Amino acid sequence: MSMLNKCRTPQQIVQEQIDKWQLACKLAPGGHKAFEPVITISRLPGCNTVDLVRKLAEKLSFDVFDKNLLELVAQNAKLSTSVMQSLDEREVTTTEELVRSLVDSQFYSADKFFHQLMLVIAAIARHGRSVIVGRGAGLMLPPAQSLRVSIIAPLDSRVDNVVAKYGVTPQEARKRVIQRESDRKAYIRKYFNADMTDPLRYDLTINLACQSLDGAVDTIITAWKAKQALLDSGRGK
Repeated sequence: MSMLNKCRTPQQIVQEQIDKWQLACKLAPGGHKAFEPVITISRLPGCNTVDLVRKLAEKLSFDVFDKNLLELVAQNAKLSTSVMQSLDEREVTTTEELVRSLVDSQFYSADKFFHQLMLVIAAIARHGRSVIVGRGAGLMLPPAQSLRVSIIAPLDSRVDNVVAKYGVTPQEARKRVIQRESDRKAYIRKYFNADMTDPLRYDLTINLACQSLDGAVDTIITAWKAKQALLDSGRGK
């Protein structure tokens, strides 16, 4: 379980999120709250994004869905059903159509787990106000539903981070970072036929070796506000 969610079970996290969505809709004029896009985080291994995501979510009062939680939800039929039932019938249909179009047009592989994972991410994105970490979420969702952020740093900087965090030797740290980076790139290639380091696939790329953690958080929030304003102006036309 992620450090961000270790105090709550997956059932509690999902139910709390659903309760927030439903309350927001009840309090909003006409029963429909203004849409606030999710933030998707792609990161190279060793960038130490846990603290960044925590600070970002706290400042925006967003919920966090990280790699481990997304996989638990996708594998658990009860949790997945809860997420989908929080949408109305029209939104469920739209979400399923979105997943179907993604599978048909972009992906070479769409096993049962991955299809369920896409449904969960699409449902979360329709509600907004969340940070989704990993699993290629930024590549699944259309630009109008998310701010797509890539977190990077030079290899030597990431190796130093792993040495400091886990107390391993530089050689072991380098091996871990390179292997995990290879695994993540392979996942993105398999399901999206894409290069996870391609900057054109993101709205914002941040090099954590060149910016403080607080500065990176503020940069993402500024970009998110600009993205929301752009989407709002488009809907008003």
